[in-house]
Amino acid sequence: MRSKLTSKQSAFCRHVTSGSSLSEAYRKSYNASKMKPATVRKEAHRLMNNPNVATTVERLEREADVVMVEKTIADRKEVLETLTQMMRGELETDSNRVRATQLLAQAHGILRDHAFVSSKERSSEDIKNELERRLGAFIRKQQTNDLASKELVLYGHDQP
Repeated sequence: MRSKLTSKQSAFCRHVTSGSSLSEAYRKSYNASKMKPATVRKEAHRLMNNPNVATTVERLEREADVVMVEKTIADRKEVLETLTQMMRGELETDSNRVRATQLLAQAHGILRDHAFVSSKERSSEDIKNELERRLGAFIRKQQTNDLASKELVLYGHDQP
Protein backbone atom coordinates (compact mmCIF):
# COMPACT_ATOMS: atom_id res chain seq x y z
CA MET A 1 0.00 0.00 0.00
CA ARG A 2 1.34 3.39 -0.98
CA SER A 3 1.92 5.90 1.82
CA LYS A 4 -0.61 8.71 2.06
CA LEU A 5 2.00 11.03 3.53
CA THR A 6 4.72 13.11 1.98
CA SER A 7 8.27 12.59 3.17
CA LYS A 8 8.04 15.83 5.20
CA GLN A 9 4.80 14.70 6.83
CA SER A 10 6.37 11.34 7.67
CA ALA A 11 9.36 13.11 9.20
CA PHE A 12 6.99 15.31 11.23
CA CYS A 13 5.22 12.18 12.53
CA ARG A 14 8.52 10.55 13.53
CA HIS A 15 9.68 13.70 15.36
CA VAL A 16 6.38 14.04 17.24
CA THR A 17 6.51 10.37 18.21
CA SER A 18 10.07 10.70 19.44
CA GLY A 19 9.03 13.41 21.90
CA SER A 20 9.38 16.70 20.06
CA SER A 21 6.71 19.33 20.52
CA LEU A 22 4.50 19.97 17.50
CA SER A 23 6.32 23.25 16.74
CA GLU A 24 9.73 21.65 17.16
CA ALA A 25 8.76 18.70 14.95
CA TYR A 26 7.49 21.13 12.31
CA ARG A 27 10.76 23.10 12.36
CA LYS A 28 12.80 19.89 12.02
CA SER A 29 10.68 18.64 9.11
CA TYR A 30 10.00 21.81 7.14
CA ASN A 31 11.97 24.90 6.20
CA ALA A 32 10.61 27.19 8.89
CA SER A 33 13.66 29.37 9.49
CA LYS A 34 11.91 32.52 8.22
CA MET A 35 8.56 31.77 9.86
CA LYS A 36 7.31 33.51 12.99
CA PRO A 37 6.80 31.28 16.05
CA ALA A 38 3.03 31.86 15.91
CA THR A 39 2.95 30.77 12.27
CA VAL A 40 4.97 27.63 13.07
CA ARG A 41 2.53 26.75 15.89
CA LYS A 42 -0.46 27.35 13.57
CA GLU A 43 1.01 25.21 10.77
CA ALA A 44 2.05 22.43 13.16
CA HIS A 45 -1.45 22.37 14.62
CA ARG A 46 -2.99 22.34 11.14
CA LEU A 47 -0.70 19.47 10.15
CA MET A 48 -1.70 17.45 13.22
CA ASN A 49 -5.35 17.92 12.28
CA ASN A 50 -4.68 16.11 9.00
CA PRO A 51 -6.34 12.69 9.52
CA ASN A 52 -3.50 10.82 7.79
CA VAL A 53 -0.88 12.53 9.97
CA ALA A 54 -2.86 12.05 13.19
CA THR A 55 -3.45 8.36 12.41
CA THR A 56 0.22 7.84 11.61
CA VAL A 57 1.30 9.51 14.86
CA GLU A 58 -1.12 7.34 16.85
CA ARG A 59 0.12 4.17 15.09
CA LEU A 60 3.78 5.07 15.66
CA GLU A 61 3.09 5.79 19.33
CA ARG A 62 1.34 2.42 19.76
CA GLU A 63 4.23 0.65 18.06
CA ALA A 64 6.73 2.51 20.25
CA ASP A 65 4.75 1.50 23.36
CA VAL A 66 4.80 -2.16 22.34
CA VAL A 67 8.55 -2.04 21.70
CA MET A 68 9.13 -0.32 25.04
CA VAL A 69 7.12 -2.92 26.91
CA GLU A 70 8.89 -5.77 25.12
CA LYS A 71 12.29 -4.30 25.95
CA THR A 72 11.61 -3.37 29.56
CA ILE A 73 9.34 -6.09 30.93
CA ALA A 74 10.56 -9.65 31.21
CA ASP A 75 8.66 -12.03 29.00
CA ARG A 76 7.12 -15.32 30.13
CA LYS A 77 10.17 -17.35 29.10
CA GLU A 78 12.58 -15.08 30.99
CA VAL A 79 10.44 -15.24 34.13
CA LEU A 80 10.38 -19.05 33.99
CA GLU A 81 14.14 -19.17 33.43
CA THR A 82 14.72 -16.86 36.42
CA LEU A 83 12.43 -18.91 38.66
CA THR A 84 14.22 -22.09 37.57
CA GLN A 85 17.65 -20.57 38.28
CA MET A 86 16.44 -19.46 41.72
CA MET A 87 15.07 -22.91 42.43
CA ARG A 88 18.36 -24.57 41.46
CA GLY A 89 20.41 -22.10 43.47
CA GLU A 90 22.16 -20.84 40.33
CA LEU A 91 21.07 -17.27 40.95
CA GLU A 92 21.75 -15.16 44.01
CA THR A 93 18.40 -14.14 45.41
CA ASP A 94 17.00 -11.78 47.96
CA SER A 95 13.42 -11.22 49.01
CA ASN A 96 12.96 -8.26 46.62
CA ARG A 97 14.11 -10.22 43.59
CA VAL A 98 11.97 -13.21 44.53
CA ARG A 99 8.92 -10.97 45.02
CA ALA A 100 9.50 -9.13 41.73
CA THR A 101 9.80 -12.43 39.88
CA GLN A 102 6.66 -13.70 41.59
CA LEU A 103 4.71 -10.59 40.54
CA LEU A 104 5.91 -10.90 36.95
CA ALA A 105 4.94 -14.57 36.95
CA GLN A 106 1.46 -13.64 38.16
CA ALA A 107 1.19 -10.92 35.52
CA HIS A 108 2.03 -13.46 32.82
CA GLY A 109 -0.49 -15.94 34.23
CA ILE A 110 2.18 -18.44 35.24
CA LEU A 111 1.07 -18.51 38.89
CA ARG A 112 -2.66 -18.89 39.11
CA ASP A 113 -4.92 -19.16 42.09
CA HIS A 114 -7.19 -22.09 41.35
CA ALA A 115 -10.04 -20.93 43.56
CA PHE A 116 -12.98 -20.00 41.39
CA VAL A 117 -15.92 -18.03 42.65
CA SER A 118 -19.27 -18.53 41.03
CA SER A 119 -21.04 -15.29 40.33
CA LYS A 120 -24.26 -16.90 39.15
CA GLU A 121 -27.32 -15.02 40.30
CA ARG A 122 -29.42 -17.12 42.69
CA SER A 123 -32.74 -16.52 44.36
CA SER A 124 -33.08 -16.37 48.11
CA GLU A 125 -34.99 -19.67 47.96
CA ASP A 126 -32.05 -21.34 46.14
CA ILE A 127 -29.62 -20.02 48.74
CA LYS A 128 -31.89 -21.19 51.59
CA ASN A 129 -32.11 -24.69 50.07
CA GLU A 130 -28.33 -24.84 49.59
CA LEU A 131 -27.74 -23.78 53.22
CA GLU A 132 -30.25 -26.36 54.52
CA ARG A 133 -28.59 -29.08 52.42
CA ARG A 134 -25.11 -28.19 53.70
CA LEU A 135 -26.29 -27.81 57.29
CA GLY A 136 -28.01 -31.21 57.09
CA ALA A 137 -24.83 -32.82 55.75
CA PHE A 138 -22.81 -31.18 58.55
CA ILE A 139 -25.26 -32.35 61.24
CA ARG A 140 -25.25 -35.92 59.85
CA LYS A 141 -21.47 -35.92 59.91
CA GLN A 142 -21.43 -34.66 63.50
CA GLN A 143 -23.98 -37.30 64.53
CA THR A 144 -21.86 -40.02 62.88
CA ASN A 145 -18.79 -38.77 64.74
CA ASP A 146 -20.73 -38.64 68.04
CA LEU A 147 -22.06 -42.18 67.48
CA ALA A 148 -18.55 -43.45 66.76
CA SER A 149 -17.29 -41.81 69.96
CA LYS A 150 -20.10 -43.38 72.00
CA GLU A 151 -19.32 -46.81 70.53
CA LEU A 152 -15.68 -46.41 71.52
CA VAL A 153 -16.70 -45.59 75.09
CA LEU A 154 -19.26 -48.41 75.09
CA TYR A 155 -16.65 -50.98 74.09
CA GLY A 156 -14.14 -49.67 76.59
CA HIS A 157 -11.83 -47.78 74.23
CA ASP A 158 -10.55 -44.33 75.02
CA GLN A 159 -11.85 -41.48 72.97
CA PRO A 160 -9.49 -40.26 70.25
